[in-house]
Amino acid sequence: MALVYDVAFSFLSGDEHLAKKYGQELVEGLSVFVYSEQQKALAGTDGLESFRNVFFSDSRLVVVLYRDGWGATPWTRVEETAIKDRFLEHGADFLLIVMLNEQSKAPAWLPHTRVRLNLWDFGDQLTGAIKARAIAAGSEVKIESAVDKAKRLKEVKAARDERTQKLTNEGWAGFHQEWNMLCKMVSEKIPEIRVHLPTIRNGVGEGGYVIRTPEASILFYHRPSYKAFESHVRVQTFVGQLILPEERGRMHIPGEEPQRTSEHNFYFDYNSGGWRWRIDKSKDRFISTAELGELILNTMVEHQGNVEAGKVSRQHYRRRTKQTWME
Repeated sequence: MALVYDVAFSFLSGDEHLAKKYGQELVEGLSVFVYSEQQKALAGTDGLESFRNVFFSDSRLVVVLYRDGWGATPWTRVEETAIKDRFLEHGADFLLIVMLNEQSKAPAWLPHTRVRLNLWDFGDQLTGAIKARAIAAGSEVKIESAVDKAKRLKEVKAARDERTQKLTNEGWAGFHQEWNMLCKMVSEKIPEIRVHLPTIRNGVGEGGYVIRTPEASILFYHRPSYKAFESHVRVQTFVGQLILPEERGRMHIPGEEPQRTSEHNFYFDYNSGGWRWRIDKSKDRFISTAELGELILNTMVEHQGNVEAGKVSRQHYRRRTKQTWME
């Protein structure tokens, strides 16, 4: 096989920052493929075929930053197919799966061998582990020249400056644009869910967006700030039935109001993939607006199931110490 890259990363869009982080740490001595940084290299080619070849034949080591959902999006589906085909033809020595959380389960087709690493076991040492696997696969670590290092630092600064410029000049409009897209996407998906969950209802108003059944509810609403990166969407789950925006005048029986069971914030931001949301202010993971919409809907369905099964109740939910609907 004609090798172009020492290491190629496959990842969900929300984990692009991790791929870039590890890629920047590896590029001092190895050639690295991160799609968002190699779009120009693929321009003018048969894009889909060239993209597939990166993972099937052009990379010495393929690193999958894995969490649930990988292989289910259009691009990771192409990557997974190429990786599986290469695995069947040449074995698994070229492949390294990095499990990003303890909740996700690796694909069933993967062998139970040294193909997998857990991010929580390696932490800051993961880059060294990836480099060691690349060397074992035949890569030679090259000494980065001063020119290459200057070029790399320039690219890092350019990305940082672009983020600042976008948030400063376009952040306010971008935040409201993405909020409207989020509401539209959720509204379009609700009828599909209603086929299987007939009691689900939804409504949006100035106070936010409500999704509910007779047993459980979700409320999400936007909290703008004059600093775009402080603007966020807050998502709350409840036991009980929230009042829809159009049901003005309706009141709950005192003592039987819905009780909140969890709350998470998603902060507005920007990276090279476009507008993104950070999962809680202190966490370094980004998701797109489409992914946030899916997360909200998945959470509602899961929350409904937990309430129906008695795992969450008005009497006992306050005793829960861990919110498991999202990492």
